[in-house]
Amino acid sequence: MITRIPECRCLNCGYKMDSAGGANTEAAAEPGCICLCIACGAVMVFDDDLTLRGMTLEEMDELTNDAETMQFLAGQVRAIHMLPKMN
Repeated sequence: MITRIPECRCLNCGYKMDSAGGANTEAAAEPGCICLCIACGAVMVFDDDLTLRGMTLEEMDELTNDAETMQFLAGQVRAIHMLPKMN
């Protein structure tokens, strides 16, 4: 499922985003969900208004202690880095 989000930019590379899609095609983006920048692979979180924000220390701690999720995210970031660079 593709979710329209308010236009925002990646906090790392500045890539402009206005939609989000997920690995689970049935799930829509919602506050608190992790977002990876399709241009650089930066990990961010959707805020209450579906704009992007950095992760809190608590969120980072929870994420890094979940080996299965970290393995999944690492695979997604690798795939992003294999995509042709976008402008």
